[in-house]
Amino acid sequence: GAVKNKTSSSHTTFATPRQCTPQPPTRTFTMSVVPRNRRRGRPITNEWLMNFAVVNGQYDIPGLDRRQAQQNLTNYQRTGSFTTVTGWDGTSARVDTASRNSRLDGHVRDLYHQTDPDKAELILTSQQMRRGSTGLAGGGCYFAISESDTYHKAHNRGVVLKCTVKLGNVKRLGPQGDSSVTFGGLLRDGYDSVRIERPGGTEYVVYNWDQVEDIRIA
Repeated sequence: GAVKNKTSSSHTTFATPRQCTPQPPTRTFTMSVVPRNRRRGRPITNEWLMNFAVVNGQYDIPGLDRRQAQQNLTNYQRTGSFTTVTGWDGTSARVDTASRNSRLDGHVRDLYHQTDPDKAELILTSQQMRRGSTGLAGGGCYFAISESDTYHKAHNRGVVLKCTVKLGNVKRLGPQGDSSVTFGGLLRDGYDSVRIERPGGTEYVVYNWDQVEDIRIA
């Protein structure tokens, strides 16, 4: 408010309020920017603060828009388990681990993959699939829904493998597929695998080794 000044006259005058120069918005953030009610029940972490600042326009991070940051905050409030997951194709995304695991465990199928004997031996020994570099839905590991379908889908033949595949949330594609699909892109869109409706039989594609388990000869 104004400040009273004494003068030689019998009247009281008021000083003009100081004009504040607007300050440019800051690009840093501290604990003080987090409302008290948002701190309850969950420790504040750098990951939480980063997403909070992006949502509130206090920080710009390439590749992290406000929509994704808000989803990250929602996930964190529920589980607090962010981590970076990288697929076979080298792309990655930061995800809520508990949420992803829940999706994967909620949709599991036995599927089939055929390859030559040498590759089959390596896969069976290591219990890890080898992805292709290209395909209708990018560089992933492709599975058929039946053993017989593998005979006209496989590029290498000799041994049919039966695998337990964690499909999670499936993105459906038409018969033409989409070669631009990546593991990181799928995760950011909330998907874990791809389903391609083909005239010769449906195919599923996954992009990370942790989605394929219990590999055995069919």
